[in-house]
Amino acid sequence: MSDPALYVAGWAVVTLYVIAWVISIVRWPRRALRITVGFGIAVGLVAGAELWLRSLLKRDWEYFEELCRTKAGDRVYRTVDGVEGILRMRPRNEGREAARDQFGLANPYGFAIGDRADSPGGEFLGRCRFVETAQRREALYGYTWEDLSTRDMRERYIAGGRFTIVDLRTNEVLAERTGFIFARHRSGGRDRDFWANLENLCPAGRGVPFWIQDFVFSVLRPAKALD
Repeated sequence: MSDPALYVAGWAVVTLYVIAWVISIVRWPRRALRITVGFGIAVGLVAGAELWLRSLLKRDWEYFEELCRTKAGDRVYRTVDGVEGILRMRPRNEGREAARDQFGLANPYGFAIGDRADSPGGEFLGRCRFVETAQRREALYGYTWEDLSTRDMRERYIAGGRFTIVDLRTNEVLAERTGFIFARHRSGGRDRDFWANLENLCPAGRGVPFWIQDFVFSVLRPAKALD
């Protein structure tokens, strides 16, 4: 609702009305009062709609900030060195085009930070001897995810997700990450692949592993890195 395209369309109508107003006054000066009143009403309606849309955007942004402040963050309970392989317990099968699905994409936050069909296998294999996406075979550790989004959040282009890293032998939880994404720009617009927008994500900041691969490897330290 708060897409800047609506503002552009609204003010384009006002611009056309101004042109028509000038032409009308020149051609029909006796109707100037009625034409001016109509122009004023049109401008008022467009300006009111813009203020309303901006208030919705401000409300949604403040909600996103509250989620980041009260619920987002990393919790690391134990790290492991010399990890040979990792099991992706819930592998993804969506491509980038799924980033355009406002309600259907599961865990858009995870999708945005790299947990996709074409990733993070390649990145993991760069630092790890193997990555598994089937049932347990050789891997001793793995990670899974859950979608924390509600319908209300999706309507605001907000989504949340949680990653959990576990010891597959004991089911011990080694670490958790809870994060959120605001898929629109601060101006209110959004990209075509809006769930892939990296502009507004939390947790974020200096010293925070951004990509899911980096978070996993901050907990499960691969053997290759120790060679």
